[in-house]
Amino acid sequence: IYYNVDTIHQAIIANKQITFQYFKYDFHKEKRYFSEGEPYTESPLALLYNQENYYLLVFNEEKQEFKHFRVDRMEHLVQTEADRLGNNEFEKIDLAEYTKSTFSMYGGPNEMVTMRFPNHLAGAVIDQFGLNILMSAVDKTHFRVTVSVNVSEQFLGWVFALGKKAKILAPEWVAKKMTDLLADVASLYSKTQKE
Repeated sequence: IYYNVDTIHQAIIANKQITFQYFKYDFHKEKRYFSEGEPYTESPLALLYNQENYYLLVFNEEKQEFKHFRVDRMEHLVQTEADRLGNNEFEKIDLAEYTKSTFSMYGGPNEMVTMRFPNHLAGAVIDQFGLNILMSAVDKTHFRVTVSVNVSEQFLGWVFALGKKAKILAPEWVAKKMTDLLADVASLYSKTQKE
C-alpha cells in the first residue's frame, strides 16, 4: 500500500495518468479481479483517508465523473506518459463535502432528499449533514430538511436506525426504496423463522 501511495503521489505531481488492476476478496478470501483483470487507466486527483483506509479519487474520462478506488485493492500500479484529465473539474468540487457525502453515506445516486424529524433529533441531523443545512419547522415538535445525499442502503440504514422518528418525504422514489428495503429485510427474517 505504501508503494501504491508513493506512485500515486508521484503521478499527481507529474500530472500523469496511472494504470492498475483492481480486485476484491471472495468468500474463500481469494482475489477476484474486476473487468476480468484488464487494467484500469485513470487520472489520479487526490488521496482520501477514511476509516483506516486510503482511497484514490480519480476522474473517469469515459463517464465524465469522479470515482474512487481503495488503494489497498490496487495492484501493478504504474504511472503512464499520458497527461492527467479532469483538473478543471477537480478545481470546482469541494473536496471536504465530496468526502463527507461519499464516505458517510457511501455510493449511490446523488439526490436532494426531504425528511422530517422530531425536534430532539436536531443534533443527530446536524452531526450527519453539517451546520449549513436549512431546517424549517413543520409544527411545534417536528422540523424538515432537504439535503443532498447519496441514496444507498447505508443512507437508508441511517434513517431506519432512527425508527419511527424519521420519515423520508420526497422524492417518492427514495421513499419507495426505503419501503422496498424494509420489505426485503422483513421477508428475510420471516424465512429464517420458518427454517
